[in-house]
Amino acid sequence: MKIDSQKMKSIKMSKVALKRKPGRVLCSYDRFEYTSLIGIFISLLIIVAIFFDMAEFETEGSNYTYEKISGILFFGVIFLIIVHRSFNSIHIKIEMWYVVVYSFPIPTQWRKKIRKQDIQKIIITTEDHTSENSFKESYSIYCILNNRNEVLILNRIWDIADAGKIKSILSESLETTRTL
Repeated sequence: MKIDSQKMKSIKMSKVALKRKPGRVLCSYDRFEYTSLIGIFISLLIIVAIFFDMAEFETEGSNYTYEKISGILFFGVIFLIIVHRSFNSIHIKIEMWYVVVYSFPIPTQWRKKIRKQDIQKIIITTEDHTSENSFKESYSIYCILNNRNEVLILNRIWDIADAGKIKSILSESLETTRTL
């Protein structure tokens, strides 16, 4: 069964979603991990416990206010990092002249806007996350520009199939622009 690319509106792969609209393509990589729910629950529990402890001692007067505020800030940063790495999606919007990369729903990185004419090629690199008991690799996608600079499009992709699909979507959009 052959699928016509004009009739294809949306494709859902494992963590890669692709939506085609006239004149643009939106590719998003979903970072959701079930195991992160435990870290979020624990960090929120600690923040709430410190907050209630601080509110209880605030009425009596306490010398440990700064330590408790720093504890709330520390676990708040841990909470934000877990949320960013687990629930944030990276959107790659491919328009007629530009490729725009941004995080959604929490804007934790700067929006990158790259002219398509400046992109020479797309590459995938491998990062090793080996420990004593396990071997794990993650993949990153970079755009190599005409002036030899590298622009990070997406990092911490845990499946090579997802990285390859995103690379092929980007490469295909660059080829259609150059043939016009």
